[in-house]
Amino acid sequence: MQAATHHRRMAAAPAWTPDIQKAIGARIRDARNAKGFSLRSFAQRMELSHGTLGHWETGTNEIPLEKLWKVCLLLGVSADKLLFDVERWPFDKVSYDKVSDLESADRHRLEGALLSTATDLGIDIRKAEPTAIGGAQISPADRDLAPAVLTSLSTVPPERSTGKIGGKAPTAPSALGKRPRIA
Repeated sequence: MQAATHHRRMAAAPAWTPDIQKAIGARIRDARNAKGFSLRSFAQRMELSHGTLGHWETGTNEIPLEKLWKVCLLLGVSADKLLFDVERWPFDKVSYDKVSDLESADRHRLEGALLSTATDLGIDIRKAEPTAIGGAQISPADRDLAPAVLTSLSTVPPERSTGKIGGKAPTAPSALGKRPRIA
């Protein structure tokens, strides 16, 4: 008598939550826009309807993994970026653990040396300056002011770092571009 063969069914992968679907969709949309593709033109490249792509980008429908792979290839982004909003360590011969374990001052020196060497080689690796916060545009004057504000905040003596400015709690600006009054 032959032994019965049992086929084990693989458990289905757990479905992504709606929040995860929305986050992945938003990252796909951002990557698509960064590459200059319209929704329709990228859908054509993906060989699917623009409605399907739109549903992925809004998180209405879950994107199949084989399609996610194609999105990564066509947009030149990693799955890590789309799924988790993180970039993989780009260096093969540099230890991520050793760099992340460095003291802050040493990390800043290393970053400065990397930026300087890249500049000497004619390679631009600096992050783009932010132009918007929460959808509101940042004026060039406010962008220029930010380093001075951050520097002044980081140099407040501990006895004065009460969360207040000039002895008074700062008033929240009513709109971007308006600065709190400082007494």
